[in-house]
Amino acid sequence: MATTILQKFLQADQWMAEGIIGRLAMVMHAAFLFAGFQPYGAQPPRGHHLLKRAGEEAGSLCLSRRYTAPQLARREGADAVVLMVCARGRDVALLMFPTAGRGDSRSAYLERLDAGTVAPLLSRALGDTEPWGSRICCALANGACWRFLAELCGRNGVPLPGFMSLPDDIKVEVLKRLTGKDLARVELTCRQIRRLVAERDGELWKPLYEGVRPRKRKGILWILLGWDSECSDSEPEEVEVLLSWKEKFVEARPRSLTAMWRRMFLHFFPVSASPPICPPPEEEAAVSARGESTGGGHRRKVPRNDHKKWHRPGIGAIHSPSSRYRWKHR
Repeated sequence: MATTILQKFLQADQWMAEGIIGRLAMVMHAAFLFAGFQPYGAQPPRGHHLLKRAGEEAGSLCLSRRYTAPQLARREGADAVVLMVCARGRDVALLMFPTAGRGDSRSAYLERLDAGTVAPLLSRALGDTEPWGSRICCALANGACWRFLAELCGRNGVPLPGFMSLPDDIKVEVLKRLTGKDLARVELTCRQIRRLVAERDGELWKPLYEGVRPRKRKGILWILLGWDSECSDSEPEEVEVLLSWKEKFVEARPRSLTAMWRRMFLHFFPVSASPPICPPPEEEAAVSARGESTGGGHRRKVPRNDHKKWHRPGIGAIHSPSSRYRWKHR
């Protein structure tokens, strides 16, 4: 990606003008913007992203700002999420909480850091902070920031900003610019997109199918093996009508090298499927009913609780006429 997350929302001169705590606050600010928030309330001075307030004790610093959903930005007194970055000495605290639930500690996010651990990363220039800076920003946006945004939109009854809030026609126009593999991956993200892709099957999958069909089964290898005529005759129009455009695209897409060599091997060395060797069902039922084998050997059953196999007397012993036909001597 040419433009990283930090370089998209921050400027290099503003980054160099801030210290370690200020740069940490700028990373948090970029995470809120990347998650879909919009700044709300009092604006910081020009050239800064957060409001600066000196602490009561010497050496302490506190940076704060409010953010809300884009649908609530024009409302007066709308619910918002407060971001605070407080530092005292080497101790740094990151605090996020919604304005509507200050008393509930479960809805707040608190993270304590050591300024010495983040200093090696944030002491570099904006371009040298990548890619770790954008990874941290993306983790915060997809984690705590997104959770606050979903809670804020759900409390006020507004849809979440982003791709799902767009009309269906605009979604389809965006999905048309994806490849077949990317469209199949996006289709698995949620139920709404899967239903939209199924309803607009002709608009999304038909252009992809028509783009891959002219290149289908072309080459000297297919002509020499006779697969071109064989495959073209095995696809009647009646079968193609029953298939969706997505299924037609899957059937018409170029095969991989492994599948091509496997098909070539099966073409020259066909494998005949031999049926398994087993007794007829009538004989098997008779054997199970009598409890004896067809070879003439006697079997005796054991109780069901005993998991041992059937026992055949005489296995491993020397069979003499007197022992085998002992009943004749009685």
